[in-house]
Order: sequence, then C-alpha cells, then structure tokens
Amino acid sequence: MGFVRNAWYALSWSHEIGADILLARKVLGKPVIAWRKSSGEVVALADMCPHRFAPLSKGEKVGDGVRCVYHGLEFDGTGKCTHNYHGVAPSSAQVQSFPIREEQKLVWIWMGDVELSEKVAIPEIPFLTEEGWRIQFGTTNAKAGYELYNDNLLDLTHATFLHGVIGGPEWKPKTRIRELDDGRIHCNYLVEEMGVLGDNEKRVQVEDNLYWTAPSTHVLSIEHTPRSATATPFYVISCHLLTPETERSTHYFWAGAVPAGVPIPDEVLHDTLRTAFEIEDKPMLEAIQANMGEADLWDLNPVLLPADSGAVRARRRLKALREEERQ
Repeated sequence: MGFVRNAWYALSWSHEIGADILLARKVLGKPVIAWRKSSGEVVALADMCPHRFAPLSKGEKVGDGVRCVYHGLEFDGTGKCTHNYHGVAPSSAQVQSFPIREEQKLVWIWMGDVELSEKVAIPEIPFLTEEGWRIQFGTTNAKAGYELYNDNLLDLTHATFLHGVIGGPEWKPKTRIRELDDGRIHCNYLVEEMGVLGDNEKRVQVEDNLYWTAPSTHVLSIEHTPRSATATPFYVISCHLLTPETERSTHYFWAGAVPAGVPIPDEVLHDTLRTAFEIEDKPMLEAIQANMGEADLWDLNPVLLPADSGAVRARRRLKALREEERQ
C-alpha cells in the first residue's frame, strides 16, 4: 500500500505537548519525538540517537533541547548535537528534523519532501477556532490501517447498525456522493423523517454532510430539523484526522462541537462521541484488519455497494498520489 508522504498530518492536539512533555509517536512507520521550546514553538526529530540508535524520547529535556539517556549526547530542535559529556560534540551527529506547523489547535507534521512543505496548505477546519462552539477532543490509536478508517467515514450507512444513538434502524438515508472541483469528496446523507433516539413522537429530518480532504481529513456535520412540534433542532459538527502509524495501525484525532447554547453537558457530549468513535467504530475496524491480515482490500475482491462510491474514489485518489510521488 504505502503512504502519501507529501501532506500535512496531525501529530497531536496542541494541548498534548506541554512544557515538560517529550511526545513520542510513530508516524508513517517512523518514530518521532516532539517537544515545546521555551518560546512555545514545537519541534520534531526522528526518535533515534545517531550514536547507538537509542530512542531520544527515553531521555529528558535540557533547556530547549533533548539529552539521550544512553550516553548523554544533547540535541537542539534542528537535530544538531550541541553537547557531548565525554568530549567534543561530533558534527556528524545530526538527527533528522521535520517541518512542524501549529494551527487550529493541532500540531501538524510533514514527513515528505521538505521543499514542498511550504507549497501545500493545511486542511481548514473552521469550527476548531471559531467563537460560539463547545468542543470536546479525543485521541486514540487503532490496530487498523488508515484507509479502512477512511472507508468507514466515507460510508456512513454503517450507522444504521453500528451506532444506535446517532443512527439506528430508521436511519435509511438517500445518499449522494460527488467529487468537488478542489479535489475533496462530499458525501450527503438525507433521511426525510425519523424518530429521535427511537422516540417516534419526536420526528425530525436528518441530514449528514461529510467532506474528505486527501489523504485523511474528514469534517462531518449532522443536522436535525424538526418535523413535529415535540422535536427540537440539533446540530453537531466533528472532525476526524487519521495519521498512519504503520500500514496497519492509525492515530485517530477527533473533535466534536455543538453551538454554545445547546443544553447538553460537556461530559454527555464527550461520552456520546467517544462511544461512537472508540467503543463502536474502533473494535469493528480492528476486527476487519485482523480478518484481512496482510492482504490489500482489492486483493480480497470485496463486494461493492452503491454507498461505497466515496470510499472507492478516495482509494483511487490516494493510489494516484502515491504513484505521483514515486515518479
């Protein structure tokens, strides 16, 4: 399968990297260490000392740099060796560094051609920085490839059976999937009338809109419009950022928000989102990955349904991007 490397991937939420934190995370198969300097800037290096290849994340912060716990070599945020306890700092002791941007409450990392990083925009997720939203955040790791996660988000018809709270048996949507001029994929799901959480007296129209930006950024909105006097309007928006850890495991960063005035306690919103993403989706995707083993999806000749259109288009787009990078 391989990865699309010339893209910005979420490394962490901003709040995950505090002043004294050495964050260790594998990204696109490569161990990475990140920390925050005294200026507030986040820097990231390969998590491997060039002397005996010890993980730098097992060491400690020293000023704005990091000290290897094995033999004490110290490195700054550019990867340069700045101190050798036992002698002169060797100029050849250089650790690979990665471009970092901190935007929209996220720390983004670039794992590809450094010269291209300034030419590629970070996906826009406006609700993360706009006023008027109450936001809940989550980070999880799943033993399933990020393309399986893409498939899951690009075909929401699984909500009928897997997500009882936000889906359920009445959730049988009309589906429209299209590619936009900017390269995104838009999936629209419309249920003209259904009950709220199984309450048939509270009838609503439900419309879901999902936008996918290659390689793995999803923004999903869910809107309930009252069809009966007993129902109330409801709107929730969420983002789902998938960063490949390996070809068959994924870092999953999610956030969900409701308008500030919605009378839903924060803990209820968080638990509802976490249940859908971590308690329901994650075990299913891990079971699918375990069933597939080392095989690629297409090698197994999957049966395709109409709602698979978005996922198929995304997989084709990712394949084209990988081929473009190889060339």
